[in-house]
Amino acid sequence: MERGVSLTNKNWISFYARMLVILAVLFWTGPILAHGAQNISGTGTGVTYGTNIQVHEGEPVTGTVTQLVQSGIGVTVLSQKTGDDGEEWYLVYSGYPYVSGYIRSDFIQLGGIPAESISVNQAVTIDMDDVRVRDRASLSGKELCTLSYGTECNFLKAVYDEESGYYWYQVKFTETQGVSTGYVRSDYFEADIGSNGDYTGFPETYTELLSKLNKTYPGWTFTAYDPSSTLDWAGAVDAQYAAGSVVEETGISTSDRIKAIVEGNSSVSSDSALFETTINGPADPGQDPQEPLTDGDGQGGWVSRIISTYLPLWTKASKDQIRYYMDPRNFMVNSDGSVNPSFFMFVDGTDSTGTTEDGVSQILSTTSMTGTIPNEGKTYSGAVLSLSQEKKVNPYLVAARMRQEHGSKSGDELINGTYSGYEGYYNYFNIQANGSEPIVNGLKYAKSQGWNTRYKSISGGIAFLAEKYILSDTYHQNTLYKQRFNYKEGEAYHQYMTSLYAPHYEAKSVYAGYSGDVNSSSKYHFLIPVYRNMPDTPQTEP
Repeated sequence: MERGVSLTNKNWISFYARMLVILAVLFWTGPILAHGAQNISGTGTGVTYGTNIQVHEGEPVTGTVTQLVQSGIGVTVLSQKTGDDGEEWYLVYSGYPYVSGYIRSDFIQLGGIPAESISVNQAVTIDMDDVRVRDRASLSGKELCTLSYGTECNFLKAVYDEESGYYWYQVKFTETQGVSTGYVRSDYFEADIGSNGDYTGFPETYTELLSKLNKTYPGWTFTAYDPSSTLDWAGAVDAQYAAGSVVEETGISTSDRIKAIVEGNSSVSSDSALFETTINGPADPGQDPQEPLTDGDGQGGWVSRIISTYLPLWTKASKDQIRYYMDPRNFMVNSDGSVNPSFFMFVDGTDSTGTTEDGVSQILSTTSMTGTIPNEGKTYSGAVLSLSQEKKVNPYLVAARMRQEHGSKSGDELINGTYSGYEGYYNYFNIQANGSEPIVNGLKYAKSQGWNTRYKSISGGIAFLAEKYILSDTYHQNTLYKQRFNYKEGEAYHQYMTSLYAPHYEAKSVYAGYSGDVNSSSKYHFLIPVYRNMPDTPQTEP
């Protein structure tokens, strides 16, 4: 047969079985349901959309994964079925490239245009840097030249590479390095995301980046919100400057610190997790002790960090530094289309989709909070997962916060239960650990709450974080970003910390928890701020 296909007796049986299913569907006169309330009369058509899309044999979700396919394959939609995951799945078939089985519905664009049906001379745009152009549709083809991000090309034809499973586009373009035509793999072009992306409320400078993310992660969704009804971008920067935002004065670079903290690199003290979000001033003496922060000046706080002597000093942040760390566009997508781990500071703190005990364990793996909680018979990771789920908050955000507070492998006075005068009391979230005696104040608060076991402290701290931040009807701080950048009546307000780096550190930990689940099959929701009167170009790193 063509293209080197041979059929064993077993394959012939499978082939005829598939053909009987197809013929039955072709002569079926009832409707086949597609997205939402849309009906397809007889059979429908669609196009695969995504990378390494799983094809399940026999049943959605639980069926054996027999194939991983890429974007651009035209398929016939034979039927629709709700899987055990509650999602809609399509039974699809394609003769060539061969595809047969169940694919989750958000990886199929109904009515889309297959790669081989794209119009000749249609404009297509390179969406990555240093993309190689080859003399044939294969990674083994000779490299002719490279094209930069944004290069406009004209489509000539699509060729399917059986070895890699990708389509390649033959394109022509303005002469570069003596070359004006060649083959480029299809996933290096901007995608027509169609119904897979809803960018309502986002300006063009956002949608360009979000569409790149959707190309790699088509199941991700995004919601825009205005961080302040009274401040535009410039006003928000001024408010953060007035609140006393801080950055490191000297020492290890930000990128190295983030990498070291996430990976547990021994070259950086794990105590840095305690240090990075220091709040210096005492809480308002007249403030309700249950109230987490003083208003406006950013100096009070229920979380007062112990400053390690191993780490550099802090200094007040410049406005350029504030502009850089506050602008979401700087932390969305890498040049290769993969997500920037800092993007997880926008993940919805009320959504536990994809979270597992193993993920919590990964976040806490470089701290003292590993294994079984002494005298409890529960693991730290299991307790954090179950208690977070009870409160309907994302356990990875909780674990990341615990890691920030107590990152040392040996623990510290607030969670070791051995501090003189407060033996047997624990404060895993450093609540009320402020003023000139943060350890005493934090343990005094723990004693007042009856936190005389580690489990009680973790449970009470999660309840506090959920009620005062993530689920609060007053503050609505349900992302790591909102807990750092928050406003009321023209001022920075109810902010968890003063460090500009803090949400990035915690986001890296959250990303580490999701780990291998950050792929084209994942489905996460992100809440992203859009300030009024933002500049067209984000601030570069100062």
